[in-house]
Amino acid sequence: MRKFWILLILLIFVLANPASAYTKHGVSSANVTVVFQENSKFSENEKMIIIEYLTSEKYENQNTQRNIICSLFGHDYTEEQVTTVTHRVYPTSPRCLEKQYNILHCSRCGDIQEELMSSRRLFCCE
Repeated sequence: MRKFWILLILLIFVLANPASAYTKHGVSSANVTVVFQENSKFSENEKMIIIEYLTSEKYENQNTQRNIICSLFGHDYTEEQVTTVTHRVYPTSPRCLEKQYNILHCSRCGDIQEELMSSRRLFCCE
């Protein structure tokens, strides 16, 4: 019985340790504007996290911390459409690039999933 309790405590410690759940995070130097809906469901803190996520160069290399609550009960996602405008991407007009994403953000662990809905060139910076 004692071995069972030791094994259980060890298992809880390993699952609860978030140190191994981090990956690298890259930040872009591009001039990007992120636009949320007027009546956004995201808090100001969540908006800042999403802005950092969308302005990074590689979406798949994000800081994501998984916790035991999401592992057991699933994520608690908030969903919303967010638009990004990257300025002066192309050398000729139209120079800017607009992308519209469907963003899912977990309020428990901070996991972000994005789905590109549309992409088009804009006449915004001449």
